[in-house]
Amino acid sequence: MLFNTCKRLASLQIPKRTFFGALNAIFNSVSPSRIKLVGPDRACAEWLMRNGAHIRWVGQEDFVTHYDNLPLDPEDESVYHIEEIFAKDSSISHHGFPYLSKSIYTPFLVDLCIFCLFGML
Repeated sequence: MLFNTCKRLASLQIPKRTFFGALNAIFNSVSPSRIKLVGPDRACAEWLMRNGAHIRWVGQEDFVTHYDNLPLDPEDESVYHIEEIFAKDSSISHHGFPYLSKSIYTPFLVDLCIFCLFGML
């Protein structure tokens, strides 16, 4: 009897989802309250930067490469829209793609990571 119980336990499938897979879903989750608070482009930029991508705003030459360089000044009345995304070696996934659908401009994606492409299919 003990042998049969051990045999059954050994045949059980162990979940294959890794710790980082769970974190990926968390970091890519969409926050409707954040979109409402800061606007769709700023929320999208925050999501992209949080996951290692770089963005370029409309009318600016350089990519923003660090999360702390996103515009924060409440007195700044400029309107920022994402024009281009550099997502090579980033961890963005299909969980966060609704951010892109809420963006006013359709951003041009440069070097989109392979993992992201599987989420688009």
